[in-house]
Amino acid sequence: MYLIYRMSIEENNSSKGTDLETDVFFSIIVPVYNSGKTLRYCMDSILNQSYENYEVILVDDGSNDNSWSLCEIFQAENSKVKVFHTENHGVSHARNYALNNVRGKYAVFVDSDDYIDEYFLEKVYENIDNRTQLVIVGIREIENERVIKESSYHKLKKNISKIEFLQGIFEKDMFGGYIWNKVFDLSIIKTNHLSFNETISICEDTMFCFVYANYVDNARIIDEPLYMYIRHHDSAIHMLERKKVLSEELVADELYYNREQHSDLKLTELMDLYCCDRYLNCIYKADFKNGIYDKKHIDALMAKMEQNSIKSGEMTLKLRFILLRYMPRVAYLVYRAIRVIRHKSVSGERI
Repeated sequence: MYLIYRMSIEENNSSKGTDLETDVFFSIIVPVYNSGKTLRYCMDSILNQSYENYEVILVDDGSNDNSWSLCEIFQAENSKVKVFHTENHGVSHARNYALNNVRGKYAVFVDSDDYIDEYFLEKVYENIDNRTQLVIVGIREIENERVIKESSYHKLKKNISKIEFLQGIFEKDMFGGYIWNKVFDLSIIKTNHLSFNETISICEDTMFCFVYANYVDNARIIDEPLYMYIRHHDSAIHMLERKKVLSEELVADELYYNREQHSDLKLTELMDLYCCDRYLNCIYKADFKNGIYDKKHIDALMAKMEQNSIKSGEMTLKLRFILLRYMPRVAYLVYRAIRVIRHKSVSGERI
């Protein structure tokens, strides 16, 4: 049973056979929570798209800053914008709420502190035909107004299979399990009643992509950085609260138990590595607070990943595992030191 649950999403009246130019083609979903400092820049990038056949769904998730009024201003000034205000239930609830109210054929998810290229929609539209079930675009990561990383999919074909899509979710330096660098077919989401699991608070987008893959045969790659992901100053060394880390552990469990449903050896190995990495994250982030660790919980997580990490060919994972097994406090100090060094060494060209 998947952690991503399904709920009844009302059917969209549009169909594949309707006129692409008269019906809304893209539904851009933007969850908003205390985004007063970033929302205008995000919305400017959306409302200044070169391609114009789209709607914007803003879901204000119980903000307590000026996000509420900003959303209302955007709705009053632009007929493309539709605003919904809800109590604070989290980003997954906001996305599900939006999915219940979209009119488009394809869904685009944008976080309210990020922004998109002016030609995002146009370039995606140019790559869509009636058989397109998923589009994946490039990412540009930005921190402190500097480009720190830019995705590259040059090794991939323009059209990839379901298995290649799944491999790319879990393989390092690929497109990952993010939803904001992907464009989803809303008919697939609605027909199969797909939604985001509101009971988990991290990696919910990876689970959504994993389950969505069960209903597609192909994906199209656009090897251009069309989505601008803003990495915040403290996110590189942020220690997540225990609730979120336990969500990460639940997702890893779910993926681990379902990793062999697709008979592809490379995919299984990639998912093994991904799950082991998530378990290690759980140990570092949840079980080493102020130098005090929960040995019982660590032992349970180590048991889950021991067989796969030892048989894996990933040397870095093996070393992390061995160090954690025999010198847990040292492992934690090394982990923290590496995170700090990476954060301080961020550099790149200025925007």
